[in-house]
Amino acid sequence: MKIYLHDLIGTHSGVNYYLNTFAKKAKKHNIDVNIKSNYSSKHNVSYYPFLFRGGLIKMLFLLSYSYAKFFLAICKLKKNEIIIVSLYGTYVDFGLLMISKISSKNVLLDVHEVVDENFKGLTLRRLFKYGFKVCENPIISHSKKVTANLQLNDYKNKVIQTPHINYEIDKFYNLKNVMDDVKKSFEDGFTYFLFFGNIIPSKGVFELLSTIEKIDFNNSKIRIIIAGKDRLNCIKDYSNYEEIHQKSILLLKHINDDEMKYLFNKSDYILLPYLDIAQSGVLEMAINFRKPILSSNIKYFKDKFSKYPSFGKPLDTKDAINFAKAIESEAKKLNHFNFYKDEDLENYFNPNIFNNFINEIIKFLKS
Repeated sequence: MKIYLHDLIGTHSGVNYYLNTFAKKAKKHNIDVNIKSNYSSKHNVSYYPFLFRGGLIKMLFLLSYSYAKFFLAICKLKKNEIIIVSLYGTYVDFGLLMISKISSKNVLLDVHEVVDENFKGLTLRRLFKYGFKVCENPIISHSKKVTANLQLNDYKNKVIQTPHINYEIDKFYNLKNVMDDVKKSFEDGFTYFLFFGNIIPSKGVFELLSTIEKIDFNNSKIRIIIAGKDRLNCIKDYSNYEEIHQKSILLLKHINDDEMKYLFNKSDYILLPYLDIAQSGVLEMAINFRKPILSSNIKYFKDKFSKYPSFGKPLDTKDAINFAKAIESEAKKLNHFNFYKDEDLENYFNPNIFNNFINEIIKFLKS
């Protein structure tokens, strides 16, 4: 069997780590995997253009071109070849969902989000509801939330329920690719708390900003770093922006892979005050770098830390005063040796998790 992993997001949001891990693990099962995304690696050449740069007209042209390439890839499938296409509920994914209908037996949909929570307009939600209602392709779901949302969107066909793949990330970075603004963010003698990723409301950015206002920076050795793209100007348009700018380190830009690894390596804690999530790539990165996590207390995180309690703590991050006190309390600790116990790590990186995942796909294809 040969699997083609198709994806339009790629390096835009760190999806490349998921795809690379999938391919690496699958090859241990003697399954040939070819990644079709927007980046090149040792084993794969970039297949799709990078969509998230330039004006609207350019983006629409590249998106149409990408849809055409996806259509041709389906048409060229041979016996014992399948496509698994990743969907994240964004505007670029609807076309992939509809094109997949031409081969419901050979194209599986790996649905990470049914509809991205940051799209408040009804138009996209209605489009996806129609798309899933008429969809006959089998769907891979990694969370109960996604499965429930599929049902709410009238999807009535096969769901392969399987845990999310645990990332395997190479921690080495090339310092030459780390820009000076990132390097200068760190000084000895401070405890660093990192908020990393696209800066959007559903990730609790406003709750974090309110918390920063409450932290007593004068009597503590705390540094808050916010790193990622602020396309919606959540921070720059914040009512108390000047105070936030003075009290935190803002790296509001695209963070390349080497900079990401540098930030995770140097930081002491990772902050995940998310309001809603079905799965989190930043959580996976934090675990790979063995960085303790302070998260919101939504069900996803409570379930995760109930199963792996030494990885982090779920908190009421909507309460800015208590969240600030929790950050101050952690900063006073002399070490983090209570985090990442061997038993939790062994259970988390259990190879049977992926074995069960790939076996479910094989079982379905043989049925």
